[in-house]
Amino acid sequence: MTAFSPGDHVEVTDVGLAALRDFCRVAFRREPEPNHHGVITEVRPDGQIVVVFDDDGSSSTYPIDQVKHLP
Repeated sequence: MTAFSPGDHVEVTDVGLAALRDFCRVAFRREPEPNHHGVITEVRPDGQIVVVFDDDGSSSTYPIDQVKHLP
C-alpha cells in the first residue's frame, strides 16, 4: 500500500469528475484542464483522504483506493 501525507500531489478516480471532463470535451471541443488533480490536506485515521483540487480550490474526501500519486 502506498503511503500518503499532507502536501502530496495526487489525482483521484471520481466518476462524476470524469463525466464532467467528457461533457466539456464535447461542449467546448477541446481537452479540458484536469479537474481531478490536487493536494492532500489530511489523511484521516479511517483511511479517508481529504484533497483540495487545483482547478478551483474546492475539497472532497476520498477512500484511499481512489487516490494515487501524480508522477
